[in-house]
Formats: sequence, structure tokens, C-alpha cells
Amino acid sequence: MIRGSILALLGLGSFVAVYIAMGPDVPPEPVTESVMLADGVPPTSDGGPQVTTSIKDGSRIGGAAPVTFELRPSTAPDRDASQEPVVIASTIRDVTPPEMTAAPTNTGPLKRIEQPPAEEQARVERLFNPIVIAAGTIKARGRDIRLAGVSAPSFDQRCGEGEAAWPCGRMARAALRRFIRARAIECDVPAGATEIPERADCRVGGEDIAEWLVARGWAKRTGDRYEEQEDTAREAKLGLWSKTRPSTQADFASGG
Repeated sequence: MIRGSILALLGLGSFVAVYIAMGPDVPPEPVTESVMLADGVPPTSDGGPQVTTSIKDGSRIGGAAPVTFELRPSTAPDRDASQEPVVIASTIRDVTPPEMTAAPTNTGPLKRIEQPPAEEQARVERLFNPIVIAAGTIKARGRDIRLAGVSAPSFDQRCGEGEAAWPCGRMARAALRRFIRARAIECDVPAGATEIPERADCRVGGEDIAEWLVARGWAKRTGDRYEEQEDTAREAKLGLWSKTRPSTQADFASGG
């Protein structure tokens, strides 16, 4: 009888010890992280409730703690948080190499420097179906373009005197027409200009048109360029340098 009572007491004590050892865990207090404004008021994006993150130690699955999100009202409901300035402290990282002197420390706000507009470059424009108005004038895109660096005769100009006068203007235009034919010409546009200037440098097939006219005596130079070409044409009495109608160039008049 006594022995049975002792065994019963021992069993009851073991049960109590096991119950205490396997009792439920007390969950810890939630840990909340939040961002505060400069005046201590929790920030909100639209003046509504603040979103905070809480970590609670609830039921564990595989040893991981579940993460829950809670919505808490702002501590200052009477103030419009959207109108409050948010102070953001930023640190400027010094990336100066060790062998160079570091720049002064910037303590003011950062400012964005606008990139200056790109400088306009000189360009070349191609003109199709040019019309030769005179030896030194070409019509394209509805406007007259004069060749720079030369002075050429007008279409009606005559050279020589008296009975020896001859239509040098018509012959010069005919010569240039035969040279250009139906090819497109290319003219230079200076930097900053919106269109080809009134007097321009133009080429056809890569050859300077003004230089071609001076070399054949159908134009005279007006500047420092084409001096050698003009001297050669004058010595050979070509084009405008001839006192009488050039017999070797009479066929050019037929195209005028």
C-alpha cells in the first residue's frame, strides 16, 4: 500500500516537471522601425496613416519568424505632413585619387549644372538640278547662289570693242552648263548659318566650280585664291583675257 502511494507521488511529480518544461513561450514585444522627420513627426506620403514594420515571434515554422505589417495613425493628426519639408542628410563621397589635391568640402546644397548646347558645325548641302543663270550664278531651291572668290560676266555682257566685240557672257554660261551638265552640286554652309550663303564655295564632282572658271578664263579672281590659275589663263589668252572671240571656244556659244 505504502509502496503504491510512493509510486503515485513520483509519477505526479514527473508529470508536473514535464508540464513546466514544455510550457508555451511568452512572445517578445514587437520591434518597430520607423523614419522620423526633422521635427519628430513620423513621415507620411499623403498625410495618411504611417506604415511601420513589426516583427512578432509567433508560431515558428522551420525556425523562421513571420513578418507582419501594421498601420498606425500619425501622432500629429492636426498637421498636414505633406506640407512639411523633409530634411534628407546626404554625404558627398570624396573620390579624389591619393596623388591629387582634394577639392574643398561642399557644405551647401547640390545643384545640377545644365549642359551647354552643342556648337553648330559647318556642313555641306547637296543641291540637285541646279540651273546656271550666268557663269558665276547658279539657281537652286528657288534662290540665286553666287560663287565666292570670283567675278564672272553677266549673261548679256559683251567683251571687246566695235566689230570685234563678242558675247563673252553667253559663252561663259554655256561653258559652265556643259561642265556641270545634270550633276548635283555641293555648297558649303558656315557654322551657325541656317542656309547656304548668298556667296558660297560650291563643287561638282569634287572639283571647285570657281577654280574651274578662273582656270579657263571665264571668271576673274576677287581675292587671294586662284592666283596661279588666273595667271595661266591670262598668259594663254583664254576666255575673258582674249581681245577677240576665242576661235577655239566658239562651240560653247551653241549651248547658250
